[in-house]
Amino acid sequence: MRKILLTVLVLIYVLVFSSMAGATMDVKLYGKVRETQEFKLYIKGVGFGLVVANTYMLIENKERLFCQPMNLVLETENFIRILDDEIARQELQDFKKTQETSIELLLVRGLIHTFPCK
Repeated sequence: MRKILLTVLVLIYVLVFSSMAGATMDVKLYGKVRETQEFKLYIKGVGFGLVVANTYMLIENKERLFCQPMNLVLETENFIRILDDEIARQELQDFKKTQETSIELLLVRGLIHTFPCK
């Protein structure tokens, strides 16, 4: 029953807030929904969007945010691990502030940290 309720809450969150400009998911909510299939689809879309935007920068000969190896295809599990690592790094500095930070921003920071451009 609890899992169904959580799934419904995630779906409502995604449906209601995804249409709003600037809608994000904070770390507090992430902790509650990270194991759901809906969240995994969401983070895959966010991560893929970042990779596509980064690839566009490469094609346009502009500075990229991160430089993942060309032979590495990032999957949902990679995005979650990178996000978890970045959350842990940020929580060491300021736990409370991190709980209110958007996971989308933390994923960007995590990709930059994991795949720095030299």
